[in-house]
Amino acid sequence: MRFCFNNLNSLVCLGAQEEADLDQENRQCNRSYAGNCLQRLMPRIVLALDSLAVLLGKAFELLGANSVKRRPGITTQRPKNHVKPHPKLAYKA
Repeated sequence: MRFCFNNLNSLVCLGAQEEADLDQENRQCNRSYAGNCLQRLMPRIVLALDSLAVLLGKAFELLGANSVKRRPGITTQRPKNHVKPHPKLAYKA
């Protein structure tokens, strides 16, 4: 199920980039916001409360308005000796 949702997320991001005419070199769709947006719209899509075209249009508008600036080459890695501050609260077994 998660794999299917990730694929829908990336497809909606691509559609939003094309719909909003985002410059692909400087701007990109916020994928984490796209996931939240799809989670809110998924019950309406499954129950067919509105037409699919209307719901995707709303999602494209929201995602096009909330794009993020692309900054290539800026990555940071987690320190190798990073210790979580409260290990007994961090791991839920």
